[in-house]
Amino acid sequence: MRRLAAATLSLIITTAVLLLPAAPAHADEPGRLLLVMDSSGSMAEPAGDGRTKIEAAKTALGEVIDTLPDDAPVGMRVYGSEVFDRSDPGACEDSRLAVEIGTDNREQLRAEVESYQPYGETPIAYALERAAEDVGDSGRRSILLVSDGEETCVPDPCPVAERIAAAGIDLRIDVVGLRVTGKAREQLTCIADRGRGTYYDAEDTDELTETLRQVQERAVNELEVNGRPVQGTVQGVDAPAIGPGSWVDEAGEGEEPRHYRIERQIPGSTLWAGVFMRPETGMTQLDVDLLTTASESCGSATAQVLTKYGGERGWLLANAVASEDDEECVEGDLVLRVAHSGFGDPVPGQPYQLIVTEEPPVEQTGARADDRPAWQDLGEGPRQRVQGGSSMDDAPEVGEGTVTADIVPGEIQFFRVPLDFGQRLQARAVLPEAAGYARGHRFLHVQVLSPVAGDADGGGPTDPPDGQTGAMSGGGAAQAAAGTPTVLWANRENPRTENAALPGDYLVAVSYTDDASRPTTEQRALELQLGVFGEAGNGAPTYRSTEPTPTPSATPSSPSAPAPSDPAPSSTAAAGQDQPDEPEQDGIGRGWLLGGAATGVVLFGGLGVLAWRLLRRG
Repeated sequence: MRRLAAATLSLIITTAVLLLPAAPAHADEPGRLLLVMDSSGSMAEPAGDGRTKIEAAKTALGEVIDTLPDDAPVGMRVYGSEVFDRSDPGACEDSRLAVEIGTDNREQLRAEVESYQPYGETPIAYALERAAEDVGDSGRRSILLVSDGEETCVPDPCPVAERIAAAGIDLRIDVVGLRVTGKAREQLTCIADRGRGTYYDAEDTDELTETLRQVQERAVNELEVNGRPVQGTVQGVDAPAIGPGSWVDEAGEGEEPRHYRIERQIPGSTLWAGVFMRPETGMTQLDVDLLTTASESCGSATAQVLTKYGGERGWLLANAVASEDDEECVEGDLVLRVAHSGFGDPVPGQPYQLIVTEEPPVEQTGARADDRPAWQDLGEGPRQRVQGGSSMDDAPEVGEGTVTADIVPGEIQFFRVPLDFGQRLQARAVLPEAAGYARGHRFLHVQVLSPVAGDADGGGPTDPPDGQTGAMSGGGAAQAAAGTPTVLWANRENPRTENAALPGDYLVAVSYTDDASRPTTEQRALELQLGVFGEAGNGAPTYRSTEPTPTPSATPSSPSAPAPSDPAPSSTAAAGQDQPDEPEQDGIGRGWLLGGAATGVVLFGGLGVLAWRLLRRG
């Protein structure tokens, strides 16, 4: 496994803040992070760059503290700082909470880092047990252990980590090994494995800092859902009103539905609605329906996870639906219904995000689709190092060529590629051979997601190089490919291509899951080849000029996030005007695509994933 740089520690810690299983926008309590730092005598040894390990850790920690979000609850525990020798009384209970977890403690953290010195033994198990008490017994919790050696006391920290992690799905233990090898590295890796976290190597100060910056941008975490909180109703008659934008709610008990009334702004428009979530199961299914206020069907879709492969790590679920063109479906408000289908496991109380977009009616529909395109050789093209986004809001925009990144089991990374009418996208992901995988499998999945959280792979190019969007392998290399049809308005007339009927930001979602029977936390090198084909604007429709009726819109937001920027003007803009007292939204692609969502996610046949974002948080 590639070593993570000294900047690693900085990145890892800040990432650990992001690694905290992410909170939905409506969550009352933010996640908590506790740094558990090694203060044993061996931290005085060289780190590989002329500095000592303790100096490397202090430098990295200082950078992390300077960049911590104001609302991130963080604390610090040290071990091995007060009792010099294991034969001395208390050596195996030598751990103290240096700074309690909080948001107003940055100066305390800086002071503790400044006084942080190498001294005693390495009672890792005891420190972890106390850390578990520090982070509490509920909510989203993350423990980040930094160590340069193995346990010098009893018990074995591996079963301790497993016992701690078993306390709840919202708790994880990540580990950074500072220039460790042999048994020490094996033990630290085991702690991360058993603690449902990730193990990182770091050799020197630069590696610590660089890796922490990297980890800051990516996380193996619960997908954050963003939007204005809304409470759907069991009956459609009293459903709350929503408009274009992004909204957050929780799934009902069993098959109990949730209803929302979508206020139409433009007569004759098409309403698009997407839903996505990260369920705590690998086998479930949601029905997503658009209805008239008289309960007549105006469109339906199914979002599903259909496999238990890989346990509970890395699954996402979503899909989108567009209103049909029947007379009763193009006039007046529609009702969006989201409900468990009865297949697989229910997901009661689990948060999901709704995406609503309104598309103006057309005067001319533009070009119609020809036969499915053939896969074209991508080649390697220009190489760019870009770490994928770990949420709906932070997917980086990438161009054609080869993107390189690091990925760990359970992680889904997102890359944003703008497409206009007349263009299509191809994506191919490759993971190298994994040494030491004598048994078990890895699962690599690639999916392209539409601007409204729909599965945009349907009707894509024929004969992709790997023949499927998901690929399993043992120790060998894994590869997977996916692509869209050419984006055309008329694609909506075919169920296979309907999710490639809008221009905007398409997201390539790359998911990596390991076999639950042989889990690993080590990161792998990922290569993602991307190609965009076709002329932008070719075959575009002509939209009818209409005057919308203003209605409030929702935007993904958090208490600390500034409002998104104003939508860019466009000659085709025709809808989605926000009221003056509401945050405005970014327009992407065609100007009328306002309120389309901070993003969308789709799961198809196992690993699916996140899609489009119309809004960016500050």
